[in-house]
Amino acid sequence: MLTSTRTPAILTLFLWWDRFVPAKSHTIEQEMIIDAHNHPNWHGHDADLILAHMDEHEIDQTWLFTSEVSEDEYSPKYHSVLPPRGSGIPLADVLGVGKQAPDRFVLGYMPHPRRPDALERTMIECPETVFIGHAPGFWAHIPDDVRHTTESYPEGLMTPSGRVGHMLRTYPNLYADLSSGSGLKAIDRDREFGRQFLVECSDRLLDTYLD
Repeated sequence: MLTSTRTPAILTLFLWWDRFVPAKSHTIEQEMIIDAHNHPNWHGHDADLILAHMDEHEIDQTWLFTSEVSEDEYSPKYHSVLPPRGSGIPLADVLGVGKQAPDRFVLGYMPHPRRPDALERTMIECPETVFIGHAPGFWAHIPDDVRHTTESYPEGLMTPSGRVGHMLRTYPNLYADLSSGSGLKAIDRDREFGRQFLVECSDRLLDTYLD
């Protein structure tokens, strides 16, 4: 989660927004609690369940994102957490859940570029937009190897000078999200390398998940 007393500034963190509406119970100077990373229908959480969770933990707003995957890349293991449609979390799901409480949900579309150069081109073309890298397709590029072509969650020791570190050092409009298993596994697979990475890039790393 993120807390902020400068609500409009949060808008710059992701690629695209449908809307941003400050919670009615807060003024712009008051602190808001924001769940900055969530998906509709993940583990069966429809609008009612997400809203109940938000109320229980006093969360003012939740950002809902897509997670679209082509059929040839979709793994059946996700059937345990998603409806078995083979398409991940499409924009239609975000729109469907988001309209149930437009003052509580901020809607966003997250592209799924498998090649890091696609992300780099976008960052160069949109220097005023702040991007947050996340998920296996991003974190698999933390070392300088080609295992990302065959493994979603590569394991083992890593070589330095990977694409993720290079992009974080090169592009001031890029941040990296450590939440979920992809960020954790990327750091934990080589703890010495991971420790150095955390220290070097500490001002560019976000952990948007708190229980």
